[in-house]
Amino acid sequence: MFFTTITGFVGLAPKNMHYENDNVVPGDEIIILLGAMVPFVVRRVQDCYRFIGEVHMYGIMDGEAAGELGEGRVEDITFR
Repeated sequence: MFFTTITGFVGLAPKNMHYENDNVVPGDEIIILLGAMVPFVVRRVQDCYRFIGEVHMYGIMDGEAAGELGEGRVEDITFR
């Protein structure tokens, strides 16, 4: 599934043919875990996150996210 972020990134996420609730929807968040090879999409559900799946995001796949931190297009957070 094609998606865009509010900060202007575009990407592709897998469409889940069996569970419609696991498709990317507005409000989902893209995260980049340190050491991971790809970004992921998660959904905030009350006080935790639900894992939706891997995504391919143009401009993020080759380590460009580190440079985006200084421009305010991505945010550094810690999951607890």
